[in-house]
Amino acid sequence: LNKGDVLVKMGWEGSDAVSIEGSGPEEISELLDQSNSTHLNLTVRKANGTEKTVSLNKEKIKNEENAVKGFILKGENRIGYIYLPDFYTAYNGSTGSCANDVAKEIVKLKKENIEGLILDLRFNGGGSLQEALDMAGIFIDDGPLCIIRGKNGKPVTLKDANKGTIYDGPMTLLVNSQSASASELLSAVMQDYNRAVILGCTTYGKGTAQVIMPVDTTGSTNNVQEFGYVKVTTSKFYRVNGKTTQNTGVVPDIVFPDLFDGLHYHESASASALLADTVKRNGYYKPLPALPLSGLAAKSKLRIAGNKDFQSIRLFSRILGDSSIKVKPDLDLKLLKSAKYEAMSNAFDKNMLSADPYYSEANNGWIEKLDRDVYIEESYNILHDLIFQKIPDQ
Repeated sequence: LNKGDVLVKMGWEGSDAVSIEGSGPEEISELLDQSNSTHLNLTVRKANGTEKTVSLNKEKIKNEENAVKGFILKGENRIGYIYLPDFYTAYNGSTGSCANDVAKEIVKLKKENIEGLILDLRFNGGGSLQEALDMAGIFIDDGPLCIIRGKNGKPVTLKDANKGTIYDGPMTLLVNSQSASASELLSAVMQDYNRAVILGCTTYGKGTAQVIMPVDTTGSTNNVQEFGYVKVTTSKFYRVNGKTTQNTGVVPDIVFPDLFDGLHYHESASASALLADTVKRNGYYKPLPALPLSGLAAKSKLRIAGNKDFQSIRLFSRILGDSSIKVKPDLDLKLLKSAKYEAMSNAFDKNMLSADPYYSEANNGWIEKLDRDVYIEESYNILHDLIFQKIPDQ
């Protein structure tokens, strides 16, 4: 199978093939779920017009899409870049921990002599709050990280359990309107401690924690499938300054145009959203020296105003949010390749990728996206300015 092949037919072993030309992803997914067979025959049309049938075996594979990824952005500065899709943790005996994985990526990037770091939390809907706290400890020496309040109403301060840091250099953190929950907790901690410049768009605004429980807690495991599960809110979390991210989200230090701004994709748009409130701030919270935000923001504003890609994003955002436009045009953002840097894998990953053509191809796709991501390019520019502008705001 190759990129660009067109799916024509599919059929499980022992059954007749079904035409799937013109079918959407949901229809194909439904067909895939209809059999417990482990052998699937796919007929595809190649680029030259010929058809070929390929047999696939169902096997367990590692889900690389939901794992931490790290790259180097090589330009005037060598900047590390880490993408975190969600705050996954070790559930049901698994060994996954996003905080540990981020720490490993940082160690690899530090060996490449990076001068700064971009942590990308865009489209990260959250996950384990404990992982978010552990990750904050990677960048902050020690101290209180957040305040949590459960059903008894008593606020409890959660602290960094491990003194010391893994990375203490210049840093930016990138968010958007779909960064939620644990993403907002980490962003708030980094902002309150002046540990990183928060960039992007105001986050979703979910300052609560939930547990998932079976609806029927008295029956057997067979009943779980029949009655399903319910997600129950058990607590609220607050910033160390006593404020909440509930409904308000985290407002970035430097705001970028948001493609989804007109869609009002925030917790506050929900009729059942819990109201924002506050608790008493933690008196032991000691932030780091102030960052030079006003100077960084002024330079960024000028760059964004003259950037054609950001101008296109603003235009498309207005089209998406305009209810009078019933039929939306196809939005094709043909972003230009960045002239500021070249994205590449670190030396350790290059050795791993050389032995696996499949992951090498997927990795090349990531590099191509990084080279054409206007948000990352502006994050790179701001980090460059931060490295050379060390006079804090008064």
